[in-house]
Amino acid sequence: MAMRINRRRWDTGDLWWAGRDDGFLPGVDLRGRAYRAYGHRGQYVIVIPARNLVVVHLVDRWDPTEYVSFQQMGTLLSMILEAAPEQP
Repeated sequence: MAMRINRRRWDTGDLWWAGRDDGFLPGVDLRGRAYRAYGHRGQYVIVIPARNLVVVHLVDRWDPTEYVSFQQMGTLLSMILEAAPEQP
């Protein structure tokens, strides 16, 4: 299944979410397109082509107390984007 980006909201294709800034993760300013896969208890794969960046976040899926919320992941991704230089 091919992914397509709806200009007004996020859309999915083959378990990947694709879209632009609004609604990606709380507090995250992407400045372009991005793709996200979300797994059990806060496992993420995030691809931001404009930044030439892939972020993979894993958790101990066997520990029921370990969980990463969208808010927590948004905070982490914001810090990563702040530290990563923008591509020319």
